[in-house]
Order: sequence, then structure tokens, then C-alpha cells
Amino acid sequence: TINPIFATSDTDRDLARLMFAGLFTYSSDGVLEPDLALRYEMSQDGKIYTVTLKENLVWHDHTPLDADDIVFTVKMIQNPRAQSALRTNWQGVNVEKIDSITVRFTLRTPYVPFIENLTVGILPRHLWEDVDPDHMIRHELNVKPVGAGPYAFASLKQAKDGSVIRYELARASSYHREGPYLKKIIFLFFK
Repeated sequence: TINPIFATSDTDRDLARLMFAGLFTYSSDGVLEPDLALRYEMSQDGKIYTVTLKENLVWHDHTPLDADDIVFTVKMIQNPRAQSALRTNWQGVNVEKIDSITVRFTLRTPYVPFIENLTVGILPRHLWEDVDPDHMIRHELNVKPVGAGPYAFASLKQAKDGSVIRYELARASSYHREGPYLKKIIFLFFK
């Protein structure tokens, strides 16, 4: 499942990082920095985080990415029916859209490392909103995802038993940051 809310294996997490973007990411030096976010503010009591998105963000399919996508992703992680491995990290967090590029996270109690939760890849609401949470984990979008990261899904090849043996990513023309510098990446999987 190449979906940031379900990825549990190293392979799935690595692929999800290449195809999905979070509000924040880690630099090559391990420093937390804005990704989809332009900036954020934290209340003095450490319970409220207000995040402003960069403008003109788009998904790999060129559909606009906005605050609704952030709210949708968090609510899906929190939905017990979706069975996200990240659910416990988001308990006690309320998320709300302030406007199309602003999201507010309200915590029951201050939690200093909360900002690290905002590195989770964001899902495209326009593709996932009609998918029943009980069936999300088996949906085709988990192997042919649409994200906002540096690389977009290009193709896959499966063995007769359905296992993936080749997975190709291409540089995303819609990527909101500099790079990536490789035109494509091909993964080959062996038993």
C-alpha cells in the first residue's frame, strides 16, 4: 500500500515519501522544514497550531490542493474504519479549515513533538472522498497513487500471483519545490 496513512513496511514508506508531500518534511540534514506549508504559528500554550499552505499547490493530476485535503487526510487517519497505522498519533487532535489555504490543529494538551505529525503525506480528497473507509486499504489508488511529491506513478508490472515486480516513477511536472533531478526511478522487486 503506497499510501502514507497505511504504509507500514520500509518499502511502502519510502515509495510514499517520493510520491506524497506533507505539510512539513525533513531536510537532508534531518532538520524539519516546510514542504506544502508556507509557515505556521503555535499558540503560547502549545495547544493550537495554525498552518498556512503555499499558494497554487496542485496534485499530480493538476487538481488544486488546498486545506480541504489536509482536513480530509487527518479525519481519515482518525477514522477507526480506515484502520490507519497512524491513528494513535492523531488522537485528541481537532482539525479545521480556516480558509482555502489555512488549517488549524487544536490539541487537548500541549505536545511538543506534534509538529512531526505534520510530515505525513496528504491524500487527494477529490479521489478518496467517495471511497468507503472500510475498503480504502484495498483500493487501486494504493498501488497507482496520485500525490503531490517529487515523483508521480508511471507504471507497474505484476507477476502472475499479483505481486509487484517492477514499479516506475517519473519526475512530477507539478512538483512545488526545486527538483527532482532524476527523470525517472525504476524499482525492481525480488522474492
